[in-house]
Amino acid sequence: MPKRWTLYWVSSGTAEDCFVVARSNRSAERVEIEENGFSLGEVKAERVCSVPKEVENIYFSKSDKSIDWPGYVYGREFFEGVGAEFRTIDNKLQMLLAETVYEVDDFFPCEIRRIYNIGRRTIEDFENNKDLSSILSEYSEPDHFGSIAPFVYEMLGRCLARCQEIERNLANSFIFCAPQKNKPEDKTINDLVAEWRKMTFGQLVSMIKRYWDMGTGSRGCSRLVQKF
Repeated sequence: MPKRWTLYWVSSGTAEDCFVVARSNRSAERVEIEENGFSLGEVKAERVCSVPKEVENIYFSKSDKSIDWPGYVYGREFFEGVGAEFRTIDNKLQMLLAETVYEVDDFFPCEIRRIYNIGRRTIEDFENNKDLSSILSEYSEPDHFGSIAPFVYEMLGRCLARCQEIERNLANSFIFCAPQKNKPEDKTINDLVAEWRKMTFGQLVSMIKRYWDMGTGSRGCSRLVQKF
């Protein structure tokens, strides 16, 4: 069974950066190397998302029959199919896809530019580069919206992603330790998980405090003891 098609962002640090659909990152890089004359090592393909089979079918039923993969992609409908969202800022069309914001002139190769990351991708960028001053200097450049606003948005995105990660970890850690009265026999594990996922961070903490004693162990480590 062949590997699924995957959408990649292939970058070279030039205006040739673009989206490519391929089976692997090496195959995506090869498309850009052969089409634009780059050498090995001059381009890098980053995975964006998988391409659902139904999106592939619709794409080829409506596109030029000469278009084939591995190769470039064309048209807004393809990006909508893989989950992209759109907005217009100062008469510029922006696209959000897999926690990355792009500026779009047209849905053709080299007509889409990556602007900045949000959410988990931003956290990863930050953790890979601890030098906050370098990140600040990047967003203080006059050609980057002329302000530091995008950096502030990214910081907010990091905080939101961290909170969501903490909520998920709490829910996954305590779902099997809820009081028995909250686990009637007719409820499945999936039912319990669904209920916990509806809770906010504050509600999760309140629930844990209600049924658990939080203290410090003999070696200074945190410990939890279930109340009876």
